[in-house]
This record gives sequence, structure tokens and C-alpha cells, in this order.
Amino acid sequence: MYKVLLVDDERIILEGISAIVNWNELDVELSGTARNGIEAFSFIQDNKPDIVITDITMPGLDGIGLVAKASEAYPDIKWIFISGFSEFEYAQQAMRFGVRHYLLKPCNETAISEAVTEIVSELREEENEAQYLENIELEVTKVTDEEKIYLFKQLLLYKQVPKSLVENLKEALSDEIDSSAACRFFIAYVEDDLSYEEMENMELNLQKCLSGYNKISTILENRIVFLVESNDDELLRKSLYNCHSQINTVNRRITSLLSHRIDFLELGKDTSLLMKFDDQRFYYDAGTFIDSEQWIGYQTNLLEENLVDVENLSFSIKTGEIEKAFLQFSKMTDQLKKDSIDPRIAKSYFVQLYLLLVSKVVKDYNDDRFKSIEYIDQCARLSEIESFFHYLLEDLFEKRQSQSNKYSKVVEQMKEAVIDNLSNPSLSLQWVANEYLYMNADYLGKLFKKETGQRFSNYVTNERINKAVQIIEREQDIKVFELAERLGFGANPQYFSQIFKRLKGCTPSDIIRAN
Repeated sequence: MYKVLLVDDERIILEGISAIVNWNELDVELSGTARNGIEAFSFIQDNKPDIVITDITMPGLDGIGLVAKASEAYPDIKWIFISGFSEFEYAQQAMRFGVRHYLLKPCNETAISEAVTEIVSELREEENEAQYLENIELEVTKVTDEEKIYLFKQLLLYKQVPKSLVENLKEALSDEIDSSAACRFFIAYVEDDLSYEEMENMELNLQKCLSGYNKISTILENRIVFLVESNDDELLRKSLYNCHSQINTVNRRITSLLSHRIDFLELGKDTSLLMKFDDQRFYYDAGTFIDSEQWIGYQTNLLEENLVDVENLSFSIKTGEIEKAFLQFSKMTDQLKKDSIDPRIAKSYFVQLYLLLVSKVVKDYNDDRFKSIEYIDQCARLSEIESFFHYLLEDLFEKRQSQSNKYSKVVEQMKEAVIDNLSNPSLSLQWVANEYLYMNADYLGKLFKKETGQRFSNYVTNERINKAVQIIEREQDIKVFELAERLGFGANPQYFSQIFKRLKGCTPSDIIRAN
């Protein structure tokens, strides 16, 4: 049975999950629990669990820190993250470490069981692959063509291939590749949806184009990957460019990539080889032939000129200047491309930009933010992210217009004045009339009540309390008096707590303790 470690700093949750899940039925055993990341890491060192279910926010070492620390020494551990709040930047960080299971509290037995079941299936599949590799290693000189291709895939897919197997692969593949010769990878990325049969036909056509070369090839998702012996680099380059030209058509776009020279025996040592190839497409258009001489040396430092002014971009959307918003975004992406910013750094920034825009422009924007983050993270090229953001900017503009059409321009300005000045103790109808709109306060109060159905003072109070809930979810260690000061209640936390309880049914201290 697989071993599970459960980590949460809340004793009630720890005991609750331990009790409600039928671990034996899932073919796992709950081998231990921990109250923080430090305890958890110590347990991992001593017991090496297969699965870790952990809270994100914990004292000492949080969930993100735990997975970052443990992944270096124990890369095979599978992770399930549990969080009590919808802070999606945590999901983004979790994905960077390969975490794909992210549950929000309160999560029931079904949600946890489904996640564990999925991971158990992954573990069994990996064990079967490892056993298959071990069997091949025992008789490496007798492998079939199918097994050779399987081994080739393992070398490409970030797998932990036994060192002895890599060293002996030259014998298994001696009919295809001279392991002492220099080799190059040639990868044809199919940009449009094709059936597997169509992919196989394309692979056969490429094999015919390279009929004079020693090679081995395989299909990996949307890639057709060749490892080709390279004695005459210029001749190989011309042959591959001709191959690319033949298969790249209007109705079937192919992006081709030719690698630098690679030592065959070094393949198993670089577990991110295919990822590096994939990243080279990021700034190129679909259908391009990317020669090794065109490879980009990526920069990892984001400078201020690489970033868009989020306030100005938000303002352009709010004021209906959508073309100006497109231009601002395009200037930013052009600068990222010009400065060759690493695709993974760029994607991380795009996720942050996405989260900021949806929070600033439209209240209660209804979308699946985790799926949007995952989509950005999986985009193969900048143009795909640009298309995503063009749609997002238009959608935010339309949603903003839809919300704005409900109220007059004056009432919209009153609401914006509230959102922008929640921390101001002087925020009131009179203050907005005198300092913001320069209009008669009585008139504004009647207009606001007529259009919104509530008094202006009630609207201010509701917005302050809703903002307080958001801050508590984001900053679990915040004090009530700090909340009161930040939301315009001054040095009167008791009054703030009374208002909070009247509107939410509990005090801010209750929510802080629950988190």
C-alpha cells in the first residue's frame, strides 16, 4: 500500500480528514500527520511517503516551502494542496513544482478520495514503466523495435532512466544510431489537430525525406521527434529545411526545430531536454523553421520596461478605450520578445497581470481562475497568450459596460470614489460631494438611493466589510485593530467588530481564528 502523510496546522481539520477518509479502500495507509512544514519535512526524511496532502498556510514552513524543499531530495512524491481561501497565485506557485491537485477548504471526503485515487493510478503506471525498463535492461541487446522507441521516449520525457541503461543503449540502438557520432534532434511540432494515423503518415514522410541518414523517431503528443546522426551539418540542415517545406502547408502548419549537436550518451543526464526544445518556440510564429543558429538565449530578469502599467491599462478598459488597452498590452509583449525574457518568467508575470486585471476592472468577475492560470502556464507560444488577453480585455470591457449601463455616470463615479478611498476615515456622502464630484450632497444622496436601492452610507459600510473579508483571507495573521485602521474605522476596532458581526454574523476575530 502507498503511504500518505497529512499536514495541517489546525488540529480539528487534521483529525477530521484522518477520520472521514476510508484510506484502506483507496489502497493507501495514513502513515502519519504533521502540524507544520518543519514537522512534515522531518517525517518525509524518515518515512519517505508516496503522497503528501498538505495545507498551504502554516507556521514555520508553509506548503509552498515544503514542496520546494522536499522536491529536490524526493522528486517522486505526489502532492495534494489544500487551502482555506481562493488565493490563486498559490495555485500558480504549486504548478511550478508539478502539483496538479489543488482543493479548497472545506473539502469533503469525495474530493479528497478522488484526488488520492487519481494519484494512486499515476503511481501504479509509473511502477509498471519502471518494471518494463528494468526488464529491458536485463536483455538490452535483444530489444524489439517497439521497445527501442519506448526507451527513446523515456529519455525525452523527463524520466529517471537508470544510468546503466543509458550506457547500454548504444548497443540496443546500434542499428539506428552510431553512439560515438554527433547527433541532432529534429522536432516537427504539429500546430493543428491531427489524428494519430495522420501523425504516423507524416512521420513516414519525414523518414523518407531523411532516408540517407541514420536515425530513430517517435511521436510524442503533437511532436514528431527525430534523433539524427550529423556528420555534415550543412547538408543535414538543407535536407531538414526541405522536409519542413514539404510538410508545412496552409491547412497543416508545422513548426520545425533543429537542435545543436548533442552527444548521444549525454541524453539521460538532461531531464529537461524536451522542455528546453519546447521553450524555443515561444517567441516564434507557427510554421517557422527554427535552426540551431536561431535559438534564443533567454534572460531571467524582468525590468520595469518589460512590464505594463496596470493602473493605466485598467483605466483604459474602464473608460472604454479598448484599442488603447490593446496597444498598451502589445507594447509590453513586444518588449518581452525584444529582451528575450524566459518563457516561464514571462508566463508567471502574465498570471499576475491576469489576476490584477480581473480584480481591478470588474467586480465579481465570473470565470474559473484556476483553469485560466493553468491555460496560461501551458501556452506554447506568446501569440497564444496574446490571443487569451485580447479576449480577456474585450470581455472585461463588455462586462464593465454591462455593469455601468445599470447606473448613471454620476453614480458610477460615486461608487468608484468609495472603492478608491475605503481607507479614508473621512469618506462620506458629504466628502464625495465636496472633494470628488463638487456637487450638492443631498442631490447625490437621493440619486444614489434611487438607482441602487440603498443609502450611500450603507454602501460604504458594506464595501468596507467585504474588503475586510478579502484582506483576512489573504493575510491570516492580521490584527483586528489593523483592519479597522486600513478600512477607515480609525482607532475604533470595537465599533468595526460590531458592524462586521451585524453584516456577516460573526466577528473578524472568528474568521481569523478559523483560518
